[in-house]
Amino acid sequence: MFGDAAFIIQAYGVVLAPIGYPSFDSQEQGNLSRVLGSVVGIACLRAETRVAPQLVSHVFGLLKARSEPQLSEEDRWLSSDEGTEWVLRSVDQIYDVARGQEEEPKSKL
Repeated sequence: MFGDAAFIIQAYGVVLAPIGYPSFDSQEQGNLSRVLGSVVGIACLRAETRVAPQLVSHVFGLLKARSEPQLSEEDRWLSSDEGTEWVLRSVDQIYDVARGQEEEPKSKL
């Protein structure tokens, strides 16, 4: 059990910590909502390989977040079926460009 907690702290702690990370005693929570935390997890795991169980867990976490009270409109949409599919497609498109498998979008500048 402790090993799992240590992994979570190492893998996600810095990403989900409040900006400036004032102290370990702080009662301030991170800057990400539950929905955005799931989106970050999905994006990281989708770009990784051989982590399907963790990816599926974060996708279900995102979908389950829609039952949270007082969601912002953005979080409500992201946790919908359509929003979750958009997250996965968007991450895939970015990943394909980064790997050089798809032509980068042309800039208008």
